[in-house]
Amino acid sequence: MLERHNRLRGKQLFQEIFTRGKKVFVPGITGFSLPLKDDTLVIGVTFKQKAFPKAITRHQYKRRTMAWVRTHLAELPRGRAMVIHFSQPVLGRVTESLPKLLNQLLQSLTKI
Repeated sequence: MLERHNRLRGKQLFQEIFTRGKKVFVPGITGFSLPLKDDTLVIGVTFKQKAFPKAITRHQYKRRTMAWVRTHLAELPRGRAMVIHFSQPVLGRVTESLPKLLNQLLQSLTKI
């Protein structure tokens, strides 16, 4: 589990990130990033409900994404609120494909 101070919480902040944040696209995944006033990093994961109708699938993606985030926390840019939005299932095995796509997303988000 990600530490509490790194978890994105609150409907208002999610909506602000979606409306004012910068977008980065990777096949099936969209990354949103919004600068914060302090030097913290908060991350949230969202899903397109129609693409992921079963909760077990959403939980699997979220667990694997948060595990990836924990291992790459030092590489992620500080002072940002980030949302990782899944719009369609990853092709191939989730255990193999998801880390590669998240690495591409990380590279794109650090360039913003």
